[in-house]
Order: sequence, then C-alpha cells, then structure tokens
Amino acid sequence: MRVFVEYPTDEVGKAKLDDAIAEIHAFLTINKIEKLNLDSQSKKKIIKKVIEHVKNEIENENKHLKFFVRA
Repeated sequence: MRVFVEYPTDEVGKAKLDDAIAEIHAFLTINKIEKLNLDSQSKKKIIKKVIEHVKNEIENENKHLKFFVRA
C-alpha cells in the first residue's frame, strides 16, 4: 500500500495541521483514559494531572523562548 501525503507549505496551513494533530491526540488520550478499568474519580484525577503536566510544559517552553525573542 502506498500513501501520498501533501504537507502544507505556508504558515497558516502548518498551524492548521498542528491544531488538527493536537486535537486527534487529545481525543485519543481522553478515549484511552475513559476505557481504563477505574472509577470516575480516578479517571478525573488522571485527566487533571495530564492537564497540569501540559500546562507546565507550555510554561517551560515559553520561558525558554523568551531568551530567543528580543523586544
């Protein structure tokens, strides 16, 4: 089987692709958590930890980028 993919070349198209991939990843992650053999409270705790982790990653990334961006 051969699959041909045309990736976007402009910044708007790249941003849209990034958003679509992130949305799919989020959906799959939530779906996987929902299928766990745990009570709802435990699943909520896992989701909260995932959100907390992502927020921390974003903050760390933003701190790192500040060193490269000049005002």
